[in-house]
Amino acid sequence: MSLKLSRKLSMSYVDLIAWLAENRKRLEGCRIDNIFSTAKTGLFIFVIHCANGDQQLIIEPGKRVHFTRFNRERQLNSKAKMLRELIRGQLIKSVNLIEGERILKFQLSNSLLYVELLPKGILVVTDEEGKIKFVTEERRFKDRTMRPGEVYVLPPTQTPLKDEEIASLLKKGSLSRILGIPQEFVNVLGLRADSMNQLTVIKEKLREIMNNIEQGKIHPCLIPEQTFWPVQFPGCVQRSNYDEVWMNILQTWKRPIYLMQLMKER
Repeated sequence: MSLKLSRKLSMSYVDLIAWLAENRKRLEGCRIDNIFSTAKTGLFIFVIHCANGDQQLIIEPGKRVHFTRFNRERQLNSKAKMLRELIRGQLIKSVNLIEGERILKFQLSNSLLYVELLPKGILVVTDEEGKIKFVTEERRFKDRTMRPGEVYVLPPTQTPLKDEEIASLLKKGSLSRILGIPQEFVNVLGLRADSMNQLTVIKEKLREIMNNIEQGKIHPCLIPEQTFWPVQFPGCVQRSNYDEVWMNILQTWKRPIYLMQLMKER
């Protein structure tokens, strides 16, 4: 049976775990030398100075975070200027992923930088007490308000599923909701369960896989111009690192098929 795969348009929680496992040591200890905006609204280039030289980090809230070796046209809009004023020259002391969320937290010299890859994602800078100093777009949610002067609050955690809810989801074949991973990753891993006993088995299998990914034991593999995951799966082509597979996918982002999908998302 062929895998049901779709074109990847943003990094999943699993992708972020894998990317950070590969790049945490590459990021930590670097200094933010400069920040640029680009012709693409909401996309920033962070030029960071590290022990092995300068690196370019692409940050696009709501979609992606990765290194690039390609030179994009650099611009300087009002948001990039404000980011420079707030965090240029600061060291990246640590980088962590908020558990269960597509949110990266950068601990800087005297600030915190949050990159949310959630739908309608934002980039937020706070002081060490969590008060928002900058946000790319002011937003008001049911449980939090994102604007300067407010305290940064993470999205509310999901309520654990009850046994009867799990049983109902099992009958529907909704393993993605039970396991907390994208449906496509469920398909790629070939996970199946029709009973609570089988669910226990695949949960243990998934726990082992995720532990390996967190430890950097990954095998970046992609279906060219379509999708990628940190494990090998039928029909995929293995690559050396996660930045490389991202660059392959990005080649398709200016094509009509991508633009149509992007408009549907909005």
